[in-house]
Amino acid sequence: MKIFRNLLLITALVFASACNTTELEILENPNSVSPDLVDTDFLFNSIQLGFANFVFRANDFGMQVTRMTHMYGPTYDNAFQPSTMDAVWSTAYATVLADIEALLPAATAKQQFVHTGAAKLLKAYTYVTLVDMFGKVPYTEAVQGATNFNPKADDGKFIYQEMFKLIDEAIVDLNKMALGTPKNDLFYNGVKANWIAMANTLKIKMYNTVRADASFNSTAAINAIVASGNYIDTQAKDFVFKYGANRSNPNTRHPFYTQHYETENGDYMSNSFLWTLVAEKGTVDPRAKFYFYRQDTDATNEDSFTLDCVAFSYPAHYTSKKSIYNTSIGIPYCTLDYPYPGKPYTNAMGYWGRDHGDNSGIPPDGTKRTVYGLYPGGGKYDAGAGGSTKTSGSQGAKGAGYTPILLSTYTHFMLAENALASNPALAKTSMQTAIRRSFETVNTFVPLDASAVAISATQITDYVNFVSAAWDAASNKNQILQKEYYIALWGNGMEAYNNYRRTGFPANLQPTREPVSGVFYRTFLYPNDYVVLNTNATQKTNTVQVFWDTNPAGFIN
Repeated sequence: MKIFRNLLLITALVFASACNTTELEILENPNSVSPDLVDTDFLFNSIQLGFANFVFRANDFGMQVTRMTHMYGPTYDNAFQPSTMDAVWSTAYATVLADIEALLPAATAKQQFVHTGAAKLLKAYTYVTLVDMFGKVPYTEAVQGATNFNPKADDGKFIYQEMFKLIDEAIVDLNKMALGTPKNDLFYNGVKANWIAMANTLKIKMYNTVRADASFNSTAAINAIVASGNYIDTQAKDFVFKYGANRSNPNTRHPFYTQHYETENGDYMSNSFLWTLVAEKGTVDPRAKFYFYRQDTDATNEDSFTLDCVAFSYPAHYTSKKSIYNTSIGIPYCTLDYPYPGKPYTNAMGYWGRDHGDNSGIPPDGTKRTVYGLYPGGGKYDAGAGGSTKTSGSQGAKGAGYTPILLSTYTHFMLAENALASNPALAKTSMQTAIRRSFETVNTFVPLDASAVAISATQITDYVNFVSAAWDAASNKNQILQKEYYIALWGNGMEAYNNYRRTGFPANLQPTREPVSGVFYRTFLYPNDYVVLNTNATQKTNTVQVFWDTNPAGFIN
């Protein structure tokens, strides 16, 4: 089961600087006091921290099903239970959205329009993500407390339409003269222009997601935003949640770091994603040293006790999945040290993950498996020496990473897709910009680890040239575009999950280890608490598709 790290300790630290004891007493139930008594800064902190927790949880599920990290199975039918979804659902509704509804009237009364504008944007992102995960979810009757304990679910398309309106409301608020800015704006430090850029980029993301629905007129809408020039187009505007390096009292570090640099029970990396970075192009992607850290740089000397899959043959149902750049390169089995038969990978030693859906027991491999690296979780840069990360909890960047939410990298990939049908040359240029931006973003983590070596300009150019040549030769250029976007999305599983359902790419992801995989999650099951406690809720199957997923059944696996 995945390890989730809540942010209560971080909350305690930030809140302590924002309020005194009597204010804490008042805010035990913000809905019970008049707006003038609500400490809006305290409440805004709670919203931001709850939002970061929600996004991290949602991304974790997306990373599993898109093979960024390992998904226990053995099939989709039993990979996730309804109770698995309880935490992400309750974080959204009981923390983020409830606090936002308490904040908005109080901040409006005080003319704190940066508070209200930012809160509305976090609300919009939260509802959009809930729709993307579950399809129909409560909105119009949600977060009403004792007034309505059984809110009905609304259609996902209706919620999207309402969120577009809410984002526009937020932009209006942010353009007003405000009485002060939040004391602790953990995203943009009170810079209204950056919040407005985030608002417009959130709309680009949403329009790109609903591209198949002609009623949204996505291409024209995105072009209008681009013409305005006010969106996340530089790293300075990137929308991320940053973690600290404090180990305890409170622990402010990235959950990735806590999983792999303190305990031996963290996630397994996905052999499929490791292969994508390390072997699919016949060479190692320079970002691999930032994305992953190899504790053991050679897995060829292992036996079935520590690596049980070495005792079995390469699965027959894996053979149809090949590299999109070189069809002689097949997908891996077991680890990258046990590759596609007869075609050993170059420089792939020690990348130790798990196959998709492998639900074997946990052997004593905690100091051997590949773990999260320097980017984005604040772990260690992989300089090639290996060694256990379970030593002092003070290695690498000590957890001072971030959760990537909306990056300028992503914007340029979305603009490439937006131009693909009408202007392939512009799409190619936008993709090249996006790839360069991805490398540049990873390089910003170099100062966080003394052993890190920046990816050189030559390496970046060589990589861009390789992908550009593949683009030129490809009959389906979106396949190249989405593969590169997928690689750049490391740490943001929800965008990868959306793109996979929407486009079918990457089409060469590793199948489940079992030949019969069950039905892929077109949406996740509703949480157990929601179905059991809400008389208007009925459980659905994972075959139910979100409104913007217009592809046929069995489209992806």
